[in-house]
Amino acid sequence: MKKLLFIFAVLLASPALADAPFVAVVGWDGGNRVTKYHDFQTLGEAQAHVGQHGGFATTRPAVPVGDWLVDSGAGTLSIDVIPAVKPTVISFDDFEARFTTQEWDDATDYVYEVSTTTGKPKRRALVQGLARAQAKNHIDLLDAKTDTFLGVLVSGGVLTAARKTTILTP
Repeated sequence: MKKLLFIFAVLLASPALADAPFVAVVGWDGGNRVTKYHDFQTLGEAQAHVGQHGGFATTRPAVPVGDWLVDSGAGTLSIDVIPAVKPTVISFDDFEARFTTQEWDDATDYVYEVSTTTGKPKRRALVQGLARAQAKNHIDLLDAKTDTFLGVLVSGGVLTAARKTTILTP
């Protein structure tokens, strides 16, 4: 076990494995994503490796290998960073901030409107849904309840369909 740990420590301390500035790319898939590469301290070492195993040598990009794209004809790597996914669950405050001040005022007036004869809310389900959302302090933009809530605001003339789409877009 000590011998294995020693070998592992030597490998970790090896300059070829520690932030090597060059890379020999020797394998890639049909989508031009790197599947096999080796790091080197000098471009000459990388080129010698390519001479024996094929591929090409280049400067090592400073991003994860999963973001490397191969242009085998040019013998280069480019970067294809997948954009971060925008969250679909946001805080209640962030949800409210998606509305203009006038839209939010109109929406709350609509939701909390009371009957002049009974004094009770006209839209009890909306009041309850909004209260639950505030208590949970999160809104799922892709949830059917959120879509329905905004759909009712559209049908009530509070929002346009276009604004509903904008508000629900992550």
